[in-house]
Amino acid sequence: MTYSKLILPLMFIVVLALGCAKPALNASTSGAADLRGNWVGTVAPEKGADAKDPSAAMAKAMMGMMQLKLKIAEGNAFTLTMMGVPIQGHFTASGSHLTFKMEKMLGKTPEELKKASAGSSNPSSFNDMEKPMEGDVSPDHQTITLRSADGAKGTMEFKRTAEVPEGSRAETVKPEEKEFVAHWTGKAEVAPGSIKGADKGQEDIAKAMLQSMELDLRKDNTFSMNMVFELTGTWSVSGNTLTLTPKGIAGMDQGTPSGTNQPIVLTISADKTSLTSASSDKGKLTFVKSAG
Repeated sequence: MTYSKLILPLMFIVVLALGCAKPALNASTSGAADLRGNWVGTVAPEKGADAKDPSAAMAKAMMGMMQLKLKIAEGNAFTLTMMGVPIQGHFTASGSHLTFKMEKMLGKTPEELKKASAGSSNPSSFNDMEKPMEGDVSPDHQTITLRSADGAKGTMEFKRTAEVPEGSRAETVKPEEKEFVAHWTGKAEVAPGSIKGADKGQEDIAKAMLQSMELDLRKDNTFSMNMVFELTGTWSVSGNTLTLTPKGIAGMDQGTPSGTNQPIVLTISADKTSLTSASSDKGKLTFVKSAG
């Protein structure tokens, strides 16, 4: 089974499972300011899932690999990123109870997404984006749990994460590599027909998912790339090429490069502000250096 056939249904499952809660009443924003920062999360499967069902077991394994990130900013704004897909919105708090209202996914409103998925076998999935996610923050403000109204369809649990200060990293980059230490945004151009087993709506959504990639090149020659799952490893520059050597995916060590984690070779533009992979029968990757 291909990743595209697994990932797309899982994205629908998560949106459906966590978007079917009732709105909170009389919610206020008191006590919300101390939730600002970065959080990492995991997904727990729905209760009562048949452990002997191969498809359920596969879904559980894939959900365990999902890279969930939650960033809470000023004004109760949040960005929830799952499988590389950013979901933006705002939340309210009433005591320890939280209500997250999703407003955009992949930069599109629920209405725009429904139009884009009109040709999909599951066009109603995005209706649930208009329903809020309900949850609670732990007394020590270190854990946020989001769930469906009855708790039967799975939960997402987030823990606070402390970013490693860039200044504390050992600097290993060569002089010619220093200008590439930055945050890069990217997209993948997908060749027609390369997403096997997906209907038109699913293919359009998959393509949209690949328009919001992020790449961080660090001064210790490590990188992290969010492209559906988080890819980590090391990077280096030689002439007009920058090579990413994957070491792990979704937090799991991939060890020695193999057929599934070959180095990614990117061509550096003349002005050194964009990186592009060679075109193939699957498509190509392009990254642009962020300002600042």
